Amino acid sequence: MNLQQLINKELPPLKTTDTVAKALNWMQVFKVRQLPVLKEKTFIGVIEEEHLKKISDVNLPLAATDVKIVRSFMYNDQHYYGAFTFCTNNQLEIIPVLNREGHYLGLITAASLIDCFAQIKWASDDCSIIVLECPMRDYLLSKIINIAESNGANVLSVDVNLMADGNTNEVTMRLNNIDLARIEAGFFRHDYKITASYSTALVNPDFQDRYDSLMKYLGI
Repeated sequence: MNLQQLINKELPPLKTTDTVAKALNWMQVFKVRQLPVLKEKTFIGVIEEEHLKKISDVNLPLAATDVKIVRSFMYNDQHYYGAFTFCTNNQLEIIPVLNREGHYLGLITAASLIDCFAQIKWASDDCSIIVLECPMRDYLLSKIINIAESNGANVLSVDVNLMADGNTNEVTMRLNNIDLARIEAGFFRHDYKITASYSTALVNPDFQDRYDSLMKYLGI
């Protein structure tokens, strides 16, 4: 699953012409400590409540203040596993999402990320995860499973999601084999696009650390 599928468009971005008072009010209404800021339609960065509260004149527009704005974001085609690292490294509870052309698409909240993580707890055992993109016209699950099994893996579970373009399936497989080199080579030979792969025996401790750090930061 990539970040495009988690975007929340109900939380509006601020504009540089908005006042400090409006920014603080929106943060209170939407129960967030950060919001993205746009100049016209261009993403500028993320503004934080604690910095806004230090400004004495709340009627000033954001553009007229020296409030700190952090230019942190992720791209819509990135896999959501990387979002935990993003949140903890940047100490953010929101993820602004841009497309590769640099256009702002919306944001992802830490709460939705946690919900997503809860749905993949099946990945906690030693195993491998491989994510493929497959055009609908070429999609045949039995063939995908056969490729994995013919290269030394047993498929423990499969999750299939229709991507935002409506023409492509994203296939996430959990495999009992933690050595992915041979399996990946098999999919490459059959012209499948691999968008992500993980050996949970190696990444889970760090993944759990990122999750725990995010929980601590959010006070959960």
